[in-house]
Amino acid sequence: MDTIWQDMLIRLAQHVQVILPLLIGVGVLGLGPIGRAIARRIIGADAERAELESLRQQVAELQERADYTERLLGTLRSQLPPASGGATRAPDTRPVTPL
Repeated sequence: MDTIWQDMLIRLAQHVQVILPLLIGVGVLGLGPIGRAIARRIIGADAERAELESLRQQVAELQERADYTERLLGTLRSQLPPASGGATRAPDTRPVTPL
């Protein structure tokens, strides 16, 4: 009386010349230096994306701060009284960042 396991082992033994090299090849590639390099690259891609997104967010925040500072300096310069000594202050012709 053959069981399922015995039948499966017999079929596996019939195809051992194909299965064994495939298993060895997968083991060498998967566990060897090539497999580790592929795994590092896959894992590193996610980490690099997260770091890139963090850097983009930091650049956006810095840009907002620089824009705010430019606007604040523009309003402060326009509120300054004219220079003493009778000389009038020349109008500020530098471009101002729009709101």
